[in-house]
Parts: sequence; C-alpha cells; structure tokens
Amino acid sequence: MGLFIIGLVLFKSYGWATIALGLSVIVFCVLPILQSRRSRVILDVYTHPGSRLVAVLYLGAFAALVAAALSIHSVTGNDLVVYLAALMAFVLTVLCGPAMETKLARWLRAS
Repeated sequence: MGLFIIGLVLFKSYGWATIALGLSVIVFCVLPILQSRRSRVILDVYTHPGSRLVAVLYLGAFAALVAAALSIHSVTGNDLVVYLAALMAFVLTVLCGPAMETKLARWLRAS
C-alpha cells in the first residue's frame, strides 16, 4: 500500500517511482491468485459481512491518505510528506488486516 502511494504521487518526479507503481499494481493482482491456489475456499475480508465495517474504515482511511499525499505534495513539493503517508498506510494495513481477519473468523464461528 505504501509503495502504491509513493509510486502514484512521485511518478512524474522520479523514473523509479513508475516502477514502484507498477510493482504495487502487480502485487495487488498476484495476492488473490496466491490465495486461491492455497485453498479452494476464498473468503474476501473486504466484502464479507463479518468484517465489512472494518474494511470500509480501512479503505476510507487509505483513500484519505492517498488524497492527502497527492494534495500536500502538489502544494509543497515536499517528498517527505509522501514517505510519511506511505508509512502511515503500512501501519494502517498492519493494524486493519488482522482486525478484519479476526472479525471474519469470529463471525464464521458464530454462524
């Protein structure tokens, strides 16, 4: 997620940022394929009712981080803002990912 923010915001400034954006898109596409090869049952934590609220909060916060990074960088031109937003996206992902999985597991056990 952080690599996506860095690549998206800095792709016009640095050549390597375009590669970072491309790599993040590839990772987004490969992760679901890896999940489907491990098991026959795929539960999407983003759309499943057991974890939907946390997923909506996560995606909303991530969209706000992307918008803030794009806006602040375009006004100030400060690259540090982009790296801080990427770090915040990493922390957000580390916190929300397990929370979504825990809520989903709890919901599945209860049903």
